[in-house]
Amino acid sequence: MRTLLFILLLFSLPLAVQAQLNDLLKNPDLSYVATFETEHDFRLFPKEQSAFIQLKKFSLPNGACKDFINDNWLAKWVLDACKKERFDAYEDAGLTKWMRQSDLMAKLVQVDTVITFDPDTYTEQVQVVKNEVSANEILYFRTRQALFFDKKKDSFGTRLLAIAPIITTRTEKGEIKGKDPVAWLAIKDREPNANQTLQNPDITWAAMVIEEGKYLEIKQLEVKKNELKLSVAEQLYEVALSMKHPIDASFDEECTKQLNKADIVGSYNDVDTVITFDPATYEEVFNTSRCISKPESVVKLMLVQDWYWDDRRKLLLNRLTAIAPMVIMLRDSDKTTYERPRYYVRCK
Repeated sequence: MRTLLFILLLFSLPLAVQAQLNDLLKNPDLSYVATFETEHDFRLFPKEQSAFIQLKKFSLPNGACKDFINDNWLAKWVLDACKKERFDAYEDAGLTKWMRQSDLMAKLVQVDTVITFDPDTYTEQVQVVKNEVSANEILYFRTRQALFFDKKKDSFGTRLLAIAPIITTRTEKGEIKGKDPVAWLAIKDREPNANQTLQNPDITWAAMVIEEGKYLEIKQLEVKKNELKLSVAEQLYEVALSMKHPIDASFDEECTKQLNKADIVGSYNDVDTVITFDPATYEEVFNTSRCISKPESVVKLMLVQDWYWDDRRKLLLNRLTAIAPMVIMLRDSDKTTYERPRYYVRCK
């Protein structure tokens, strides 16, 4: 009987995880569903940080020190939850290869070989030392999420499907040489209620994260459902023109820089730069011209998300608060390019 139950469990786990996405696909209010992977660094002030993070809530555990930045609490909580078997772990981002708890624990232990020399016997002694992975070694998380469009709310949203803590290995000089996922941890619960999250005592950590340097490339979206047969960039443009939600020139929580329809349409009036070479002077010549780009020409998106740690359920959750199409701009000072949002579409 025990063997039969174990076999049934093996077959049921991937099906249970697939239900995360199935309810989105079957929801008649959702006309668009796609999945994507991205990487996050939730620490406040790491040297490699490219994201903007605004801490909204942080409740220290009993007896904990107040040095939040160095202690990397989110990584600590996730590792503790893994050890307490609060996650279903998988080897792959598609959540198809289930990982035993013993295999997960083995991934959380690093084995080092220490060689010592005995001066009396002139022999080398080899010792195997096992050390548990610490939170300070988890600098990044890789995530698998769903991006969807709710035509009833006329709004985009995201759902976190799985997270993977990343163990970083470094060279002797301290440079990062590898990023290895510990495991993919399935997130079974739904997104939190936006109006009650910060007041919920189970939520011990909350932060707004704007990925300023790691934009979501549209070509990386794995489209699972698209009733309107429009690209996500085209749908985003239609939502912006509907003016059902605030459209901002820059992101702030008070919506102080709202745009109108003319501003939205005008944001696609781009400056096209053509670089030519002058054979007489051996110099590059920059020629600029105005051109009207189309919404479908957008290739990257910026996501503004609120992230929450539910300490009672041992879950990391998120909610999409705004989404922005990106445009490439040219600096007049040194002729280098940079990316900026055309506008921000608020999400309900």
